Amino acid sequence: MASETREQKTDRWKRYFEEEIEKIQCLEAERVHNKVLLMAVLDSLSKPVYPRRSNYTRFVETNRVFGKWVDGERVSLQQLDRLLEIHPDPAFCDLRSYVKDRMSDWSPNRNNAVLITFDPTLAEVRETWPKGPEHVKLVGGIQLERLTHGSLFYQERNLLVHEYREGGAGWDLGDEEVPFYQETEVVTDRDANGKFETANDWRLVYPLCFLENLCVTVLNQIHQYLLEQSLPAFSHYRFGKYWLEELRE
Repeated sequence: MASETREQKTDRWKRYFEEEIEKIQCLEAERVHNKVLLMAVLDSLSKPVYPRRSNYTRFVETNRVFGKWVDGERVSLQQLDRLLEIHPDPAFCDLRSYVKDRMSDWSPNRNNAVLITFDPTLAEVRETWPKGPEHVKLVGGIQLERLTHGSLFYQERNLLVHEYREGGAGWDLGDEEVPFYQETEVVTDRDANGKFETANDWRLVYPLCFLENLCVTVLNQIHQYLLEQSLPAFSHYRFGKYWLEELRE
């Protein structure tokens, strides 16, 4: 029996993940369960192209390059607004005004949601970000890049994989295919007469539909890349009876 060619192995790699994604999509389970499984798929898909990168870099770059996720480089205004609230440095007054103005223009759609496509790009925020080394890192060592959706989505991945929960405290609306902010009414206080005081709040949501579509795109793009570059699909996965890399032949 003739051995598989590299192209045949790569096609087999793709078929395996196509079947696994379809199985996950057919599960009648809690949304968080499907998300955990799809995050595992994304991690695994990145192995052939970024085998030696850190978990963070591999995840973010896979989604950016092979997921074609341009919105991953947008900065979350909701998260940036909070950062500037707890970092009162006057050097950020212009940026604070910029964020408030941008968010005041948000117009929720029929699902009471604002898509992250309304967020500014990293380059746009940097134009107003104060210059100087003292402004590179803010509260807790946070840098601007950590507020991009590519980075925040990695935090979502960590919460799902390590804590079996979603971040953001929002609700997946089911039919949104793009990450979004959801406007919610929250109780802020109670007055002297016992009446609750409320305020509107925004919650960031990375919906299941988005994650499903991202997995399919990444799979197709990496498959094409491996074929074009004549790269092996399986060489960076661990197989065999020995669990430790040092024990393998």
